[in-house]
Amino acid sequence: MLRDETFALSFSGSLSLRLKEPLGVSDAGMGLPKFCWLRLRITDPGCEEDPAILGIAAGCGRLVQRQTRAESGDFTVSCGETASVELYTRLAASGERDLFVRDGRGWRLVSAAMEPAVRDGIAGVRCSFSAQDAAQDGAPNVRLCCRERDFAVRRAHTGLPGGRIDLLDGEETAATGCLRLMCARTFADGSVRYEDWTYVDTLEQAGPFDRVYTLDGDGLLFGDNLYGAAPEGGKEAVYLTGFALTDGARGALPHGQALLAPGRGGDEQPQAGAAFYVRPGRDAETPEDAAARLREQWRCDSRAATARDYEQVARRTPGRRVGLVKAIPHYRPENLFSQLEPNTLTLVAAPYSGRPRPLPDQRFLDCVAAQMERYRTVCTRVIVTAPVYVPILVRAEVLSKSGEAETARQAQERLELYFRECEPGAPVLLNDLLGVLGAAESVIGVRRAALTYKGSQCRHSEQGDVLIPKHAVAYLEKLELYVSER
Repeated sequence: MLRDETFALSFSGSLSLRLKEPLGVSDAGMGLPKFCWLRLRITDPGCEEDPAILGIAAGCGRLVQRQTRAESGDFTVSCGETASVELYTRLAASGERDLFVRDGRGWRLVSAAMEPAVRDGIAGVRCSFSAQDAAQDGAPNVRLCCRERDFAVRRAHTGLPGGRIDLLDGEETAATGCLRLMCARTFADGSVRYEDWTYVDTLEQAGPFDRVYTLDGDGLLFGDNLYGAAPEGGKEAVYLTGFALTDGARGALPHGQALLAPGRGGDEQPQAGAAFYVRPGRDAETPEDAAARLREQWRCDSRAATARDYEQVARRTPGRRVGLVKAIPHYRPENLFSQLEPNTLTLVAAPYSGRPRPLPDQRFLDCVAAQMERYRTVCTRVIVTAPVYVPILVRAEVLSKSGEAETARQAQERLELYFRECEPGAPVLLNDLLGVLGAAESVIGVRRAALTYKGSQCRHSEQGDVLIPKHAVAYLEKLELYVSER
């Protein structure tokens, strides 16, 4: 199993498998037409007992969505004569590399011995160097920068306020999330160190000493010493430690399709253990798009106002089969029988299942809570919780006309039907159980009956009823029936 988007078949999604050997043509041992058959078995079923396979795809292809031209990896090493770091990426294995060590002034370029390395089938590089002057403040003090051989990471800058550096060519689009750079700083003794600068969407909020930059059109824009600082000038004033081009929505990946790319490296054959997921790209969001998205989030078909509304909204949770659901206003599970909780609604939810007493996992509860967050009214806190199942022991003595076995069978069936229809928080009434037992065809009368429960959150009433918390559900654990024949 490479990836499971269903979280053990809890909801709809895709499964990605790596086969140990190619599938052969057969009848699957069941007399089926001869094809390549793939059989999946559920060894530990949960909330989803009957999953359906909607489609199968096999094979892989070479696609280009984003091109990483420069990247870096940060490490923390102890101070010493020798140290080594390893990086396993495509550029680390096949590109040009520079190693920086951070001392008390900043990042300085050092010489290092580079040798190829392989880990889990992924090619990379191992760097050995001297770390005697490395800063020991707990922050990363080693940076390995990798780049494509034809990509220039060192860029010149005039040093003037508001300076620009050309970066893109033609229709290229930079992935701002991957954009990283350092700027040089010269000290009085002539030594040069590089300092990290931070990407921001706009320089308007920057101060005069903030080391920030932004992407303006096809180039990098630095501050004017009023809105952002201006870096020093020089032929190698700027060093790009991270740079990638993206095709955005024009990429090779179709919209809404998740694909598995088995090879991280540049080899034609997939590398074992190097599987990862890629998803369709998209263009950068414009202010107009953001405003439209915000209006769409504000717009809602309806808001839940009553307990019935909340229950209907919970049943429509996407990707979940909600079975049991009960909305309890002015109640918190922690308070049990205490006073009402204003502006609070507890939603008891459980998945649909053919098994008795299903319990939701945390992912199920989180999905329902996210659904309720969209539809809840303002100033209303919604608590989504799992039901608490309370076992009930029924002891009864009845007078029968059809024998002990038949009477016990009828009583068991009627009691199970009664408890299946119990809603969360409904008390178990002794008089109701007397009526259920007395309605059996073979029962002439009920002489006596008693109820016993398990759990510290329940209690008995003066009439012998069992009172349970509002988020609990009673079920029949055992029936002890004493039958007297007429």
